[in-house]
Amino acid sequence: MNKPFVYLAGPIVNLTQKEAQGWRSEFNAVVKQYGVHCLSPVRGKDLRWGYSDPETYRPDCKLAEYTSPDLFTSPVITRRDLFDLARSQAMVLH
Repeated sequence: MNKPFVYLAGPIVNLTQKEAQGWRSEFNAVVKQYGVHCLSPVRGKDLRWGYSDPETYRPDCKLAEYTSPDLFTSPVITRRDLFDLARSQAMVLH
């Protein structure tokens, strides 16, 4: 049997990394033991918080403070989010 997918929806913009990812990480840790796979809209977006450059990384900065590279344009983000939703069996809203 395939792992069920759960999409973790909630605020992202104008939040710090901890604020945006914290509850998602906690939820994932709880349900992972039951074989549930969480799909987070903030996965892979470490570049947005400045992780790609150790000189500019600030864990307290807000997501909107960084300029979006091409990978983070609205159409690309929307396409991935809609794909994640389509393959999810459930959605959790924060």
